[in-house]
Amino acid sequence: CLRENISEGAVSQEKGDRLIYILPVGDSSVGITAGFDGKKQVQVFDSPLKEWLPFWPNDKLITLTTKPSQNVPGFVYFLDAPTGKTTKVLGRINGLTTLTSPDGKNVLYSESTNNSINLYTYDVVKDSKTKLSLTTLPDKCVWSKLKKGVLYCGVPQTAPSGSLPDSWYQGVTSFSDDIWMIDTATNITTLLVSPTKIAGEEIDATKLLLSPDESFLLFVNKKDSTPWSLKLTGTELQ
Repeated sequence: CLRENISEGAVSQEKGDRLIYILPVGDSSVGITAGFDGKKQVQVFDSPLKEWLPFWPNDKLITLTTKPSQNVPGFVYFLDAPTGKTTKVLGRINGLTTLTSPDGKNVLYSESTNNSINLYTYDVVKDSKTKLSLTTLPDKCVWSKLKKGVLYCGVPQTAPSGSLPDSWYQGVTSFSDDIWMIDTATNITTLLVSPTKIAGEEIDATKLLLSPDESFLLFVNKKDSTPWSLKLTGTELQ
């Protein structure tokens, strides 16, 4: 079985058959991969820090991002799952939140400013960043596995402001989102649906998922924890 007192965990996005979890050990922490039955547990890293958010975009790559806060510089590391080698990818970015693409070549990230946030993509190979024209949190996005460089995101209708991302995590700030598609290669954005107009309801989208054939976008309304689906062929919302 899995250990007790797990602080964070993430399921492998490629096969969905294993997970990584963070286990605090005194003032430090370790990262352990395992099957859902708790078998084949392997410690893949240890750190003097306790506050890590893991993400497992493909079988070979695990990302580790420090827990974000508006005025605290954040870091993200790539962990090579087979070897345990870690590499710093981004660092010293206030309020850093991230979402790595399935191939590990791009990182969507947000940076906290004085009273808002900015959204960027970072090209790992080229070591270059691009500011996106829309503003949201990576927590409100999902990368397409079938369309390279394409994101689906819940984007607030009103420009985000305040002590972000802290106030959104704490439930103090809530958004009314539209659902957009973003082609990061061209920075072309396409509005897919406005829930307030179609469903007559405000949706603060989070936990976005795509169906295997990417005909449906699934997400949760953070306001009341209700599940929603968007049919991407015809943009039918339910």
